[in-house]
Parts: sequence; C-alpha cells; structure tokens
Amino acid sequence: MKDMVYKKHLGKDRYKLQMAPMVDVVFQLLIFFLVASEVRPTEADFKANLPAGSGPLDAKVTKKEVARVYLRNLDTQGNAVEVSLNGEVLPGDPFKTLETRLRAARSDNMLLVIDGDPTVKLKFIAKALDSGVAAGAPQITFGKPQT
Repeated sequence: MKDMVYKKHLGKDRYKLQMAPMVDVVFQLLIFFLVASEVRPTEADFKANLPAGSGPLDAKVTKKEVARVYLRNLDTQGNAVEVSLNGEVLPGDPFKTLETRLRAARSDNMLLVIDGDPTVKLKFIAKALDSGVAAGAPQITFGKPQT
C-alpha cells in the first residue's frame, strides 16, 4: 500500500493517489476490449444468394411433383418481394397465401423448390421456407443460384 500512495502530505491523514498507473490500466483494458470484440451487422441487412442445391432437374427428382416458389424484389432496397407459386403471383400476404396453397396441394411425392433473384434478402427466403415447413412439405430444396 505504501508504493501506491504518493507520500506528499496534503493535510491530516490525506494522501494524493498516483493517476498515471490508473490511466495506463484503463487504456490497456480499452485496447484489449477493442481487439477482442467482433463487429457484425445484423442478419436482416445481409444480401444473400440462394444456396446451391441439387435443383429439380436431377434424374431422381423428375418423378416428383415439383412446386416452384420464386421470389422477386419489388424495389431497389429489397424491402418488399413478389412471391409466385408455379408462375402464378400470390395476392395479399404472399407468405400466408403460399402456406395455404401448399397445404392444399400437399402430397407425399411433392418437392418444394425455393428460387429467386440473387439479391433477395435472407429474411424473405426464411419466410418462404417457414411457409413450406408449416404447410408440411415433405421435401424442400433451393434452386441453383443465378449469376
């Protein structure tokens, strides 16, 4: 304790603390946390390409009843999408309509293929996937990415 206190007497039982070592420790901690931390953008801001899948054109897949969902951006920022099922644009809330139509057309031989523009945001791909799962689609895959 003697080494940490500056010996200059300031009055009755009062001593001055040394500030330089405390400032050094604070800067070392600051540098440590800056180096050790990761800065990541939120997932909703990602622009993701659809992952590569086997696609519906494989020989083993051609015997399936293919339901193709296509997602297309409606604006340049990618905040709205148009959803079509087998070439027909879905009205209203497209993801609820998609779930309803997939549920009505569901069979054990059905293959749901999710495809779309390469710039469609991941949250819309996830919504289409959720609609397929909620409708009970037995197999879901992604279309080959477009370049």
